[in-house]
Amino acid sequence: MNNMIPLEYIILFAMAIVEVIRKRMPDTYGDLKPFIAFTIAIGCNVLNAAIFGGSMLAAGRDSFIAAGVALAMFGSGTVLGNIISKSSPKAVPAQAVPAQAAPAPLEIKSSTTPEVMTQDNSTSV
Repeated sequence: MNNMIPLEYIILFAMAIVEVIRKRMPDTYGDLKPFIAFTIAIGCNVLNAAIFGGSMLAAGRDSFIAAGVALAMFGSGTVLGNIISKSSPKAVPAQAVPAQAAPAPLEIKSSTTPEVMTQDNSTSV
């Protein structure tokens, strides 16, 4: 009977270790970060097999596949996030629009003859 920790948990644990290392590692090693993450995930699962009496070769094979898929998804998400953040427009403050003068209100004159007021305040009979 195989009492090993499930591979999903091992990959998540390895990704957490990689995040801690990645924050502390200088950017000069940027090309090595995926390789380091890959080897940590494989090493964690092989160690899991060694501790709990599983097949280390099968554990290495399974973690090779799972770590590759997990890192590909993680890496593509990071790349996509970088592309979106670079291509999204920056917040530009709104331009102040000059206020337009409101039209003058119509004047109503009371008289006995009907007059029609026009917009330019001239009367016509």
